[in-house]
Amino acid sequence: MNTRELKNILEERKSRLRIEIAEEKVKTFKDPLEVMEKQMRLVELNSVLHIIEHAVAPDLRKETKTLEQMKSYIVNSMRDQMKQNISSELKNQGK
Repeated sequence: MNTRELKNILEERKSRLRIEIAEEKVKTFKDPLEVMEKQMRLVELNSVLHIIEHAVAPDLRKETKTLEQMKSYIVNSMRDQMKQNISSELKNQGK
């Protein structure tokens, strides 16, 4: 598989992820557990989208030199996003 084919596959996956993210955002839930699960799913989808977008970027090697660095980056990004989502949810519930 050459670089052009790989890039096309990643672009197609990116488009599908954007649609899936939009669909998840439209769903509404009343149960706090469902809200938390939805937020975790959105974080997961956004993380995959972010990785794909960076994989298409020419400077990928500079940003993530090893798989371990990529794993650490993903985990830290997801943790930060979840903290932000939980904080926002708690603020919204406090209103």
